[in-house]
Amino acid sequence: MQAQQQDQQQDQPQDQPQDQQGDQPQDQQQPAPPQGRLNPPRYPRDILDNLEGQPISKLTEIGKELAQDLVNRVVLFNRIELGWDPKVEGTNEPGPMMEYWVQILRDIQNIQIVIDNDPRVNKKAKTNEDWIACLAGMGFPDKREELYQKEKRSEELRLKLLDVQADLKMLDWMAAVSDPSVEEGA
Repeated sequence: MQAQQQDQQQDQPQDQPQDQQGDQPQDQQQPAPPQGRLNPPRYPRDILDNLEGQPISKLTEIGKELAQDLVNRVVLFNRIELGWDPKVEGTNEPGPMMEYWVQILRDIQNIQIVIDNDPRVNKKAKTNEDWIACLAGMGFPDKREELYQKEKRSEELRLKLLDVQADLKMLDWMAAVSDPSVEEGA
């Protein structure tokens, strides 16, 4: 028993007496500064580290969501720094937030590199002449005669339906006005 007490005394610092170490009031101890935790990233690290195996559609979806996450976190940071949102004031330190922004930007850059190196993506860069030729070739597509006739017939029937509808409304109005059961002063 005495050997255990001697071992405990040797482990304690020499500048404080033994009887005062356990009896320190709570107000003298310095509490650790509160550190808010960042929300977890949307994707686990293993997915973001193995982007080469993902299809292009999944990569673009991940990139879009990472960009949205970055925008949301920057807006939150601005609200905290400007004091617009007192509920979240002091919950996140700027250092970890900015480190996370850099990590998101690195992940977006890695996604762009993987997409650019993918052989399934069109590599041919368009020049100004290519764009002009592409846009000049655009016009109304040639319609088959059968489709043209159907559209013409549909427009004729639509106009006829509008005329019949107007005639029915006029007939209904005339019936309401000329009905003797409806008194004029009522």
